[in-house]
Amino acid sequence: MGEHQPSEPIPTLWVLTDGKAGDEVQCLGVAERLGLAPEIRRVSPGRPWSWLMPRGPIDPREGPDRPGSPLRPPFPDIAIASGRRAVAYLRALKKASNGRSFTVFLKDPRTGATAADLIWVPQHDRLDPDAFDRARAEWDEASKKPAPD
Repeated sequence: MGEHQPSEPIPTLWVLTDGKAGDEVQCLGVAERLGLAPEIRRVSPGRPWSWLMPRGPIDPREGPDRPGSPLRPPFPDIAIASGRRAVAYLRALKKASNGRSFTVFLKDPRTGATAADLIWVPQHDRLDPDAFDRARAEWDEASKKPAPD
């Protein structure tokens, strides 16, 4: 008889949004297509943090070490996000998970190519096709510079 092969664990997946239906439904659709049951995590940055989105840091009250945080561990294998307020949280998740969470952003994050591991931008967002190339070149150049003392 054939050898018993242990089955691969099912990847964990978060949908990370601020709860807006238009953003959340896109993420849920991708999760469904992947055949995965997502855990919905909603971000809710307060002022002044919400004013700084998508470029600013997350609201410290929602940090991964805070009770009730949308970024509380255990971290997912995959995180799919959409919406301006979710961009900084996706970056924070990547950092908190030590790069182990594969991050996906749906729509233009408006922060460049480093916003996620995979960025899907619909044609109607009219993304400048050279924007990501410029951002990548700037990142590559900045990473070559020595760290300040």
